[in-house]
Amino acid sequence: MAANSSGRIQAIGAVAGSVATLGYMYVVGKKTKSEEGSASMFKKPGEGAGLANDTRISSKDVRPIVQGQKKP
Repeated sequence: MAANSSGRIQAIGAVAGSVATLGYMYVVGKKTKSEEGSASMFKKPGEGAGLANDTRISSKDVRPIVQGQKKP
């Protein structure tokens, strides 16, 4: 009986930890979005959040931006 309750406690702990982590990520994401807006590294400031054009950019164009060699 003790082994069964130990496994149950571990399962509850794992679920609670996962829920807490996801909740924290959601809150931080909302906070960041409210502070920084809909920024996109593929568009210049003032052009909005390039939702349609982000998918058309190649990895060759993205690499210098991600590595910090080129300003978005």
